[in-house]
Amino acid sequence: MAERVDQLFRLEGKKALITGANTGIGEAIANLLAEAGADIAVAIQPGTDPSRVLGYIQGLGRRAKVFEADLNDIDAIHRLAEQANAWLGGLHILGNIAGIGVGGPILNMTLADWDKTLNINTRAVYFMAQAAARLMKDQGGGKIINIASVNAFRGFTDGSLYNLSKAAVVSMTQTMAAEWAPYHINVNAIAPGWIDTNMTMGMPDGRKKWVLDNVPMARRGQPSEIAPMALFLASAASDYVTGATHAVEGGFLNAGMWGDIGWMPAPRST
Repeated sequence: MAERVDQLFRLEGKKALITGANTGIGEAIANLLAEAGADIAVAIQPGTDPSRVLGYIQGLGRRAKVFEADLNDIDAIHRLAEQANAWLGGLHILGNIAGIGVGGPILNMTLADWDKTLNINTRAVYFMAQAAARLMKDQGGGKIINIASVNAFRGFTDGSLYNLSKAAVVSMTQTMAAEWAPYHINVNAIAPGWIDTNMTMGMPDGRKKWVLDNVPMARRGQPSEIAPMALFLASAASDYVTGATHAVEGGFLNAGMWGDIGWMPAPRST
């Protein structure tokens, strides 16, 4: 029995591309997939520091290499997929993790705010998945993991662009799963709740208190608590799971309490 459990969740021989892998949820997922045996293409935005995650993965004895790509650039997204695939020698897993939050009342939002948020949270996720799926189709299948949010299911004030961008991730995940199932490509999403990341560090004190009051588990989560769901979705354990968005949020969505507390003060990445 222990051997079967190990076989279900081990990733030896698997090749993974993780965007936003230098910090927060992306870093935690890259680390855990490497611990499970995968080699990792560490994708980061230009100018960010990947040394911590790179050192950790290589310290495990796994192969890891950093790929810089501006996810605002569609051509860069396709180059990233091709270069990672060539270096890894195949692509079995895509972790579509990179994201950004831009906050403020709808009446104050600008086209620049729209573009900044939707380009990374929606457009890049869509075309990154497309590029990976083209490779996976030719290789006989794979696993794609998108990052949504509990904000996809709640109309939080001052978070309209982030909210709608993550709702779009839920929708595209469903359609991708339906279209790509014949190619043995599983597509799922994770909807994190209130997780300690660079993004949530910008929350005002009032919202931090509100989170503690409205999350049944009475605390914010850690990136390391999102990563096990990604491992499940990347592994053989999830071979019959596709098109679903899996909430990891301490019971928040079931609590039935949400309201007008405001968003974050400045753009921050996950």
